[in-house]
Amino acid sequence: MNVEPLIKIITAKLKSRRFMAITGGITLLVIGVLVFIPFGIQMGISSYMLDHGIRKVEIEDVDFNPFSGRFHLRGLSAIGEGERRVELKHCSAEIVWHFLFSRRARLRVVEVDGLQFSMEQKAEGVVHFGGIVIRTLGGEAMGGEGEPWGFAIDQLKIVNTTVTYTNDDFNSELEIDNLQLEDLMSWEPQRTARFSLSGKLNQAPLKLTGESRPFVDEPWVSGQLGLEQVLLDPIQTLVTERVPRLKGKLTIDSAFKVELKPEGRFHWSTDGNLGTDSLQLLTPWVEVADKSTRWNGSTQGGWSSAGGLELDLDGSLNHQLTQVDLSKPKMKIVSGATRWKGRVQLTQGAQGLHLQVLGDLGLQQTKMDGRASDLGEVATEAVEISGLDLKLVIDKAGQLELSNQAKVMTNQLQLSDPQNALSLEKINWQGGVALKGQALKVEGDLDLGHLLINHAGEQSAQVAVAALKLGNLLFKMDRNDAGGIQLSNHSDLRVEGVDLSIPQGTVQLAEVFWSGDFSLDQPDPETAVMTLATEGRLGLKSFEGNVSDPGMSLSNEQFEWNGRFALKTGGEAPAVTAEGASQFDGITFRDTRSQVVLFALEQLKMTEVAITEGNRLAMAETAFKGLELSAPVEQEGERILFTESIHLRDWSFSMEDGLVIKQIEKQGIEKTLRRSGKGHWNVVVFQELMTELLTGEAEKIDAEAQPAVSLQEVEQKLEVTEEKTAQPEPQTEGAVEMPLPIVIDQIVWQGENKIHVRDDFVDPPFAMTTIIEAFEIEGIDSTQPEKLTSLHLKANLGRHTRLTLDADYTPFYRPPSGHFKGEIDAFELPKISSYSGDAIGYTMDSGELDLTMDFNLDKGQIAADNKIEINRLEVSPVSDEKAQKLTAKISMPLDTALGILEDKNNNIVLNIPVSGEMGNLQIDPSDVISIALGKAIKTGALATLGAAFFPYGTAIAIATHLAGSNSAVRLDPVAFASASGELEGEHRKYLQKVAEVLKSRPGIAIKLCGFATEADRVEFDRRSQEAWQAKVDAAKAEAAKAEAAKVAVKDDKSRVKDGKKRKKALKLPPKPKSVTEEKLLELARQRAESVEDFLVTKHAVDPSRTAVCRPELDKDEKAAPRVDVLI
Repeated sequence: MNVEPLIKIITAKLKSRRFMAITGGITLLVIGVLVFIPFGIQMGISSYMLDHGIRKVEIEDVDFNPFSGRFHLRGLSAIGEGERRVELKHCSAEIVWHFLFSRRARLRVVEVDGLQFSMEQKAEGVVHFGGIVIRTLGGEAMGGEGEPWGFAIDQLKIVNTTVTYTNDDFNSELEIDNLQLEDLMSWEPQRTARFSLSGKLNQAPLKLTGESRPFVDEPWVSGQLGLEQVLLDPIQTLVTERVPRLKGKLTIDSAFKVELKPEGRFHWSTDGNLGTDSLQLLTPWVEVADKSTRWNGSTQGGWSSAGGLELDLDGSLNHQLTQVDLSKPKMKIVSGATRWKGRVQLTQGAQGLHLQVLGDLGLQQTKMDGRASDLGEVATEAVEISGLDLKLVIDKAGQLELSNQAKVMTNQLQLSDPQNALSLEKINWQGGVALKGQALKVEGDLDLGHLLINHAGEQSAQVAVAALKLGNLLFKMDRNDAGGIQLSNHSDLRVEGVDLSIPQGTVQLAEVFWSGDFSLDQPDPETAVMTLATEGRLGLKSFEGNVSDPGMSLSNEQFEWNGRFALKTGGEAPAVTAEGASQFDGITFRDTRSQVVLFALEQLKMTEVAITEGNRLAMAETAFKGLELSAPVEQEGERILFTESIHLRDWSFSMEDGLVIKQIEKQGIEKTLRRSGKGHWNVVVFQELMTELLTGEAEKIDAEAQPAVSLQEVEQKLEVTEEKTAQPEPQTEGAVEMPLPIVIDQIVWQGENKIHVRDDFVDPPFAMTTIIEAFEIEGIDSTQPEKLTSLHLKANLGRHTRLTLDADYTPFYRPPSGHFKGEIDAFELPKISSYSGDAIGYTMDSGELDLTMDFNLDKGQIAADNKIEINRLEVSPVSDEKAQKLTAKISMPLDTALGILEDKNNNIVLNIPVSGEMGNLQIDPSDVISIALGKAIKTGALATLGAAFFPYGTAIAIATHLAGSNSAVRLDPVAFASASGELEGEHRKYLQKVAEVLKSRPGIAIKLCGFATEADRVEFDRRSQEAWQAKVDAAKAEAAKAEAAKVAVKDDKSRVKDGKKRKKALKLPPKPKSVTEEKLLELARQRAESVEDFLVTKHAVDPSRTAVCRPELDKDEKAAPRVDVLI
């Protein structure tokens, strides 16, 4: 039998039974695992919860299929501390097992339904999840050491879930209607995970969708967030210390993206809407209440500790009914609406701060109330800022750079404080501002409308401006290291409708304009060195200023200046320079009480104006047109002066050179001099009124006042003066002291010029019109006092009277010199009857006067010939009393005197020579009525001289026969020895007294008249006789000596004859003749000259104060040799 097959059969059966056993065992094991794993999972969950704070756990069902990796949990209910609960209706998951061998956990599907739990932050690192206590600090990484585990969720879905979070006072609830997460896989970082959430946050609808790559090198998340009207109140509990109150609702509808860049830089962006409603915010320094705020736009930003902050906002922002209360300073700001649309870019880091703002801003019904901090109140109806371009840069060194471009429109602006109020209808600005370091630059255009300023302080005031326009503005300002300032400005400024009101008066101005440049340079504020300069065109229109007390107004239709101006300080005195041209039109000055225009000027034009260093003012021409002066006389306005034109050509003024004018030309002059019936001269009224208006110190004019001095008063004063001793005033020769030099080359009147004189104070009233046909003055020069100034005048006095005058004069030298020549032809004497009645007691019934004058003035000495011719004179006495006064003065009746003077044609011709010093003229009494003052003046003069020359004044007397026909005062003579011209010692003392008197009385000059007498003749003859006799005796002695020396050689007769012959041969000198008159006159001249030399050389008397007369012989035997001293 073959056993081997059997063995094989038995062996196969045995093997089959072992396989079945193994298979059965494994099957039983798997079945056990499948049965016990869900139970184990349930036990594990319950055990974990019970170990972590849950006191009761109930699980309805746990199902797990290890082959498919599917897990289900149903009906979980856990109760923990404080009855905190965790409820789960259903949870399922599907695990992919094979990834576990690669240290990866992958959940294909996770679904959660009906999860309800609360999270409570009890302490740092401890969270209560429902009732489960989870410690979030100190854990270890998943997987321990080695390669970290990866995880993935293909799909996560959570529905019908509520999560409540509590942290101290903060409470929040999240209701999840549907949460989905897809394609989250850590080992495939480039795979994009997607997520979505819909539900409610604190009962506010919440919607979130998006995607993310959390495992790439630069992880990011992006999506769309929607949140409607979520309450902000819970957030306040998180920031209670810094924000005591936070209320309102928040709405978000925005796309977002958050990224983590290299080096830990965090970056985010949003695009959408964000808004708040009924916002209330309170911090220690500010309180904000806002009805509504809406943001619509995009934001981008980034931050890192190394790189700083970056922020970019682009969109629109709207506020409604915003109120901000500041605590320091205490201030309230309210805005009805705020609107912003634009872009904001901010970068802040190690390199500094960079900010740029672009866009448009609008404010409606904005008000700032800072009255509680004395900051006043500001309110505006609307503010619109468009085209804003603001840039701010602060570098790492702290250097600031700011620039701004914008168009600003403000309506109904009001500012006020306790004493001031300002209102403005509009402000429009378009331009830019740039600030770099301390350098500021502003350029643009400004437009203000209807400005009103009220000041209610001690000095109340109101200013109103209809419009202000500032165009083409370019303003620059910089400061140096020393704090000095440098400023420049170019602009076109126009101000319209200016009205200023103060208690003292008002100012009104239709328009002010300026177009040009302005600069200011002050290198160091600690010093006074400063330079200010302007160049441009300045003008005003329709200016009127009123002063209520004493009552005056000034108006100007138009003013314009075109040129440059500069001011420099820091020297001994401020230095001013200027160049340009100016013009005034329509200037009037009015007395508002009488409504009389006191001063009016049609036009004032100044060309080529120049002010140079040294404060020298010069102009090529100054032209006045239509100049008029008026005075209120008897409640009416009366014109005093009218001039068609006045031209000052090529003139200058300075404190050093004085006033220098090339030419003054006047044309069309009309003057009116009038004395009212009350005795007021209009020019005096005008002067006093102008003084009162301008200084407020002049006395009021009495309406019933009489003239200051009448003719009767003058006569009375003359009579009183006759009784007084005259006191001569000393006069020093030389230039007249002037406050400033004056040089005028020419003054000329052109055209028809009139002077009206009317006197209503006399009876009958006097009236006369003088027509100036020619008037010219040349050569006025105070710097050359001895230079002659020439004058030429040609005029008509009334209808037919002609007046001519030509003069050359030294107005700036004393005593003066000059030559005057003039004529008055056919002057009608009845015109002066109004005055002759009071003056001489007679009226002029008829007659004409012709006057010819021609006189020279030499250093105060007048020599003149005047001719007066009176034709057909007829007079009538006013009263016997007045006629008797004239008769007493001339020692005969006037009729008798006229009868003596008149020729056969009833004409009177008088030649009146005038000579002497100015102020002490000697008039021939045979030709005119003698002056009653003559005797008193002479007596007083003698008494004064006697006192001055004491004790030498014994011989002072009036000399009428010496040194010409004019009377003179003779002083003590200077006596000389006979036949001698030498001064003796005793007379030197007397002459010293004379010198002292001359020096103390500069108006006195003397004449020195030398005289020779018979005593001189006798002495000269005696001396001649003695000299002749001495010569004779000498001759005889010489002859006798010669005779004795000879030896006689002949007889006595012969000797006698010879001797007789020798005597006849002796020659004797001729006998002297008597001294000649020529020698005596020469001696007289020498005596006068010796006295003059003594006064000039020894006592420094000015030679112009002494004069030597023609020498004379005094044949009176008793006359002494002398020099007469005459004044």
